[in-house]
Amino acid sequence: MRFVGNGEIRGLNRRFKKKDRATDVLAFESGDIVVSVETAERQSREQRHSLRRELIHLAVHGLLHLRGHRDDTPARRGAMEKETIRILDKRGVI
Repeated sequence: MRFVGNGEIRGLNRRFKKKDRATDVLAFESGDIVVSVETAERQSREQRHSLRRELIHLAVHGLLHLRGHRDDTPARRGAMEKETIRILDKRGVI
């Protein structure tokens, strides 16, 4: 897992996913997960929880992508978020 800034994750997103924007997390078939700390900081403020919790949330989200979960529709996004929270709750993170 790598922690990067918005500039680097935007470049990776553009190069590998053909989306010219920063994102919070990218997962690659190689097993690599890349998290934008800048975006995680913003999201943790918006959600009113700790940066630590947001980083763990994004790591689990990335792992779910590696397991084949997709979030390309509202329904899939909701299901993936529900599964992420279930895992975090089971592990006592939230």
